[in-house]
Amino acid sequence: MMPSGTVCLKYLPSGDNVIAFTASSGALGDELHHRILKGIVPKDSGVPRLLKDLSALLDDVNSADLVFFVGAKEIPMRCHSIILRSRCTAFRGETRFPDVTPDVFKILLGYIYTGKFNVDHNNLFDLFSVAGEFGVEDLVGTCEEILCGSLDPNNVFNLLNAALVAKQTGKKYMDGILDRCISFVGENASEVLQSSGFLTISQNCLAALVNADNLCLEEEEVWRCVLRWAQYQANVETHVSCWSESEKLKVAKYLTPVISHVRLLLIDSRVFAEEVEPTGCVPMALSLDRYRFAALPHQFHDTDPRLTPRNSPRLFQSSSIINNERIMLGRKLNEWYGSSKQQSWRCIYRASLHGYEADSFHNHCDGIAPTYVVALIQNTKWICGGFSDVAWSRSKTPRYATSTKAFLFCFDGNSSSSRAEPVKFNVVKKHFALCHDSNSGPIFGAGADLYISSNCNNNSDSYSNLPHSYESENGTDPPEVLSPSYHFKLADYEVFTPAANPGS
Repeated sequence: MMPSGTVCLKYLPSGDNVIAFTASSGALGDELHHRILKGIVPKDSGVPRLLKDLSALLDDVNSADLVFFVGAKEIPMRCHSIILRSRCTAFRGETRFPDVTPDVFKILLGYIYTGKFNVDHNNLFDLFSVAGEFGVEDLVGTCEEILCGSLDPNNVFNLLNAALVAKQTGKKYMDGILDRCISFVGENASEVLQSSGFLTISQNCLAALVNADNLCLEEEEVWRCVLRWAQYQANVETHVSCWSESEKLKVAKYLTPVISHVRLLLIDSRVFAEEVEPTGCVPMALSLDRYRFAALPHQFHDTDPRLTPRNSPRLFQSSSIINNERIMLGRKLNEWYGSSKQQSWRCIYRASLHGYEADSFHNHCDGIAPTYVVALIQNTKWICGGFSDVAWSRSKTPRYATSTKAFLFCFDGNSSSSRAEPVKFNVVKKHFALCHDSNSGPIFGAGADLYISSNCNNNSDSYSNLPHSYESENGTDPPEVLSPSYHFKLADYEVFTPAANPGS
């Protein structure tokens, strides 16, 4: 209980006015309340004034008691030791930082004093690095989120290489960035490892990637990426079967130090014989193990790291619908396609990106086969779609197309759903498997079993009349449904074709 006539001011960061006024009754309280409301008490009181004063303190070289020598020219930069010791958990009194530019060091000190900084992507990694050395943990976390939040195939290798170099100097706080860079490459391996930036990475960077369990590629593709990197480094462009002895020696200089990181025991025997062994870089003992494993696999222990399979690839790499939470659906679709290997699928059309109109679908998909159509029903986690081995086309009037291989599928993405597995519906009226209509999106079956309308995100004209031309392969009674309701709107839908499809 405050005595009569007393005032309590609370400083709360709530926009420009950070003063919260509380007063008991009495002349003093009434007078101060009146002065605040009239604006006599400055608006920059409280936290804004505190930050302004701390910023001014940073510029006050006369009261500073600590000097850092920064950059190659050892530029002196002064500050206050009490501020650093209270804000930096890893500050140990080191005063020389020749590898840090004065501009970056100035940003660091500004953040230590005021908790604010302007983002500049050109020096963000350097700021992250020096913030880690000082133990400014909130700044380290902020920089890491910004750096990793903007990863793409063109910049991931620069960041990964910089983090590896920094870690080799003892900077343990690089682990978070390293893990996230490797995860990004792993989840987008088929795209990222085909980029030009991959060919110029360092040997240590390559080893870190190839050692990762989440490099989502078949081991044959991992090998081909490593070989392509080594050939680029050696400036040898011809196929391994055509190498001269001098070319073998050139490639071996780069390939020999990293070949042990490839899990050669997992590679197909034909690929090993035709693409791996001819390089001359496989140690004799490893080559013998490879052939012994092919003949007598039971003699090898499952714990052998050379036999540890990598995480399953994200087969529908760029899909916004079949994401990491629904990766099981991607595996099942690949299995239904009938590929003995993990088939990577490339997105040729996404409604939310290219447009929901029927014209947009036909512009991107006509003339291409085989294809998967994957649709997400609006305001649900329910996915449905179909496979076609027949190319889509426009037709002014609806025209049916025959297929013996087409099928439909659905998957309830709710983890609590009883339908935890994707359900397949095979075509039974093969002459009505597909329907081509220039005014509509993809249509499966007469009836139709799955009809996706033009502008399907804004109308409920899309529907499923299954079973008609398609039926569940399980023959359930009552029959399975393709969608939770007859009519529906779509949040998005995508069309995929095999990544290696020459006709797309």
